[in-house]
Amino acid sequence: MADSMALAYLGDSVYEVFVRERVMELNEGRHVDRLHPEAVKYVRSDAQARVLKQLMDGILTEEELTVVKRARNHRQIASKRIKSSRKGSDPVTEKLATAFEALIGFLWQERRTERLKEIVDAAFAIIEGAEEAR
Repeated sequence: MADSMALAYLGDSVYEVFVRERVMELNEGRHVDRLHPEAVKYVRSDAQARVLKQLMDGILTEEELTVVKRARNHRQIASKRIKSSRKGSDPVTEKLATAFEALIGFLWQERRTERLKEIVDAAFAIIEGAEEAR
């Protein structure tokens, strides 16, 4: 298994593709310039952290929890990612978002596409549910 930060790097890209497909599906016919703001709600660190918290509450397998915990506790997160993160994002949120991305990267790397789709679909349901509640 790859390093936690490598998994997060990979997972960020994989998740972005799923998000772009979802945004295009939900906004068919809209100009591409209008799609980016829609995608942001799925990739924000606070949204990813919220998703991971809910997934950790009984949905993830022991192996997936191990990947998440290892990534969440990785010391590089505090030194590199937090410094470059958006203003107002706290270290705990950034750690959880990175752990979510590592989970996505792990599932992609292991070719567990069905499980990856389940996790991404759950993430979309959580994020879209929070948007509707606003």
